[in-house]
Amino acid sequence: MLVIENSSLQVQNFMMIICCLSIGTIVGEKIDIDHQITNFAEYINQKTNNENNTKFTTAFVNTSCIVCIGAMAIIGAIQDGVHGDITILTAKGIVDCIIVCIMSASLGKGCVFSAIPVSLFQGSITLLAIFIHRLIVPAALDDLSCVGSIMIFCVGLNMIFDKKIRVSNMLPAILVAIIWGTIFH
Repeated sequence: MLVIENSSLQVQNFMMIICCLSIGTIVGEKIDIDHQITNFAEYINQKTNNENNTKFTTAFVNTSCIVCIGAMAIIGAIQDGVHGDITILTAKGIVDCIIVCIMSASLGKGCVFSAIPVSLFQGSITLLAIFIHRLIVPAALDDLSCVGSIMIFCVGLNMIFDKKIRVSNMLPAILVAIIWGTIFH
């Protein structure tokens, strides 16, 4: 979104970001993804006998968002589905392992269970990419990366300032960014 050109800061893709985040968040709020993920986290919390761990749900949701939203998750899964190339997913797995270990140290073992949604998310994208890879243009992946980066920033704001931006409800913005990039580029 922000680029340095000729020694000055320039804004790019401003309308794309606003439209994708707005439309995606409205859709996400309508189907209330955050509530569904929170319920799933609480279910896992009960099944693993961690009811006393008050940070479990927060740890699960925040870590799941961080490991699922990034461009490497989507681009890597697409590369795997289209070309059978798992290089990006392998690198992402190493980075995710480090992130989960660090987050687990401060938030607890709820972070470890983010492996469930990331597996479902990346697996679904890989399967989808097998069927629709001819429709996805490079500009769509650039738009996805930009929107995903902003969503990761929002997760960071939640963690630093103890705010409640429901980033999970913003997840459809990723799909909107891909559609935007495909149509307008």
